[in-house]
Amino acid sequence: MSGVQQNRAMSKNAGNQQIVVGTVPKIADSKSLHNYTLSPGWTKEEVEILKICLMKFGIGRWKKIIKCGCLPSKTISQMNLQTQRLLGQQSLAEFMGLHVHLDRVFNDNLKKVGPQVIRKNNFIINTGDNQTAIERDARIKLNKQKYGLKADEIKALKLPKSLAGNGKAKGGKDSLILSIDQIFSAKSNFSVIEKIQHLQRLQGALETKLSAIERRRLKKEEQKKYRAIKQSIIVQRQVNLEGKEEYEFVGISNIA
Repeated sequence: MSGVQQNRAMSKNAGNQQIVVGTVPKIADSKSLHNYTLSPGWTKEEVEILKICLMKFGIGRWKKIIKCGCLPSKTISQMNLQTQRLLGQQSLAEFMGLHVHLDRVFNDNLKKVGPQVIRKNNFIINTGDNQTAIERDARIKLNKQKYGLKADEIKALKLPKSLAGNGKAKGGKDSLILSIDQIFSAKSNFSVIEKIQHLQRLQGALETKLSAIERRRLKKEEQKKYRAIKQSIIVQRQVNLEGKEEYEFVGISNIA
């Protein structure tokens, strides 16, 4: 039967043997195929941003991701752990620097079975010996061929500018400014410290906005005080007995 595997169970009822036939979905048809787990402190929206950053900048390019300002509240350690969950495996060495289709890697890892495959939080953990440099380079090359994004695909990826923030954090980096509703939403999954950090950013953004409004108000007031006078001074040029030019004040004329 296409798309399913037959699963037979044997039972006895009143001395007669019965065969109960059921269907078990194949792993490729599983509804949980894309159900990667969220690391503590991550929202689904933030994970989607991380996925875009990983595909655009490359796996392990944490400094570039931090510099782009899309995930200002995340540390390298947090991004590293969530990337493991996105790929479905603990080891990132064989993907370092690669721009790959994350979902394809996750799906393939989800299909892996066997006594050597041990999972935790829905990703495969390391159990064997560490890879040698030669083995790692060979795996990187293979993964690039199998999962790599094309140059035009990478170029087409757009960072979510609307989520990059309107304020500036210390050091001149963009901050993520959330509303009160977003900060305290049940879906945000923020820790108490992260909520405080977002509230501080919101406060700073509001103070900056109010200061800008006040500066514009004062500027308008100054412009009213020192309005340009639309008048011209009329003078008459004359030549004195020594042959030198002199200018004599005649009056003031209003400019229409």
